Amino acid sequence: MKKIMKIAFGFMLVCLLSLNYIKADCNDEELNEWATKVEVVFTENTLTSSNIAKYAYFLSITPYREDVKIIVIDEKGNKAEGEKFEEVDLYGVGAFTNLEEETYKVNVYGAKGSKCDGVLLKKLTYTVPRFNRRVKDARCENNSDLEICKTFTNSTKDMTDQEFSKEINKYVKDNDTGMNSLVTTILSYVLFIVVPVLIVGIFYFKKIKKVKKEERER
Repeated sequence: MKKIMKIAFGFMLVCLLSLNYIKADCNDEELNEWATKVEVVFTENTLTSSNIAKYAYFLSITPYREDVKIIVIDEKGNKAEGEKFEEVDLYGVGAFTNLEEETYKVNVYGAKGSKCDGVLLKKLTYTVPRFNRRVKDARCENNSDLEICKTFTNSTKDMTDQEFSKEINKYVKDNDTGMNSLVTTILSYVLFIVVPVLIVGIFYFKKIKKVKKEERER
């Protein structure tokens, strides 16, 4: 009897191990292929009058598909599952402003009801730069494309106020010079192309007018 019980127990153990093994692997070839290409996407939240305005940015994945889900883990071990944010049309996890650089783990799983339900498909990491307090500088208002004026960047980490002013003033000056150069070019075209055309037009207008006057006097 004991021998039979041992055999039965061993059989059940093998079955359980087999089930766990099957769950640990995703047998969906298409999903496995997709997982090799998936990447993390950082999206800054620019909405100020929405119920998601509390979030500073979102972490999502691309390319996205509905039969997967993500679990995002911050450096403190806090976990959050992805959700659909209709206001910004993405599936991901909302995060708050980080004063210092922070690295997140983004784990991709098969979603409930998929062929790979609960199976870990891909482990990803993404580092978000520190919050840039200089983004509030008035000179950054119309120069958001400048690296030192981005909301999240490490470019200003060790930058002094004097260095920041020097860098942004140089950018603004160069940008203004570019605009002045464009205006100068346009004016040059006006002077060297439009003006001669007008002169020629006026000349022929007067000549035609003179000819018509002579014809009427005959």
